[in-house]
Amino acid sequence: MQSLIQNISNSIRSKNLTLTKDRYGRFEEVFNVLESNYYYQDKIDDKAMIKAAVKSLVDSIDDPYTVYLDHIEYEEFQKDLKGTTDLE
Repeated sequence: MQSLIQNISNSIRSKNLTLTKDRYGRFEEVFNVLESNYYYQDKIDDKAMIKAAVKSLVDSIDDPYTVYLDHIEYEEFQKDLKGTTDLE
């Protein structure tokens, strides 16, 4: 989890973007409340929650050509792009 946050922070810094509390504060607040107060703590999966949040962020653009792919989906997509044939 920490490495994911660090990667995002590094990416933001490299692009000279600034995140302020106004921009991501609500997300952080809800995430923290769930992490610390949700009754069924065994259902809390940080990675799944962040993946779903990122996917929702991309989906909100409502562009059929802009999609979020996790690393497994991305690898499969790259294989499909290369393609294979039965011809020798």
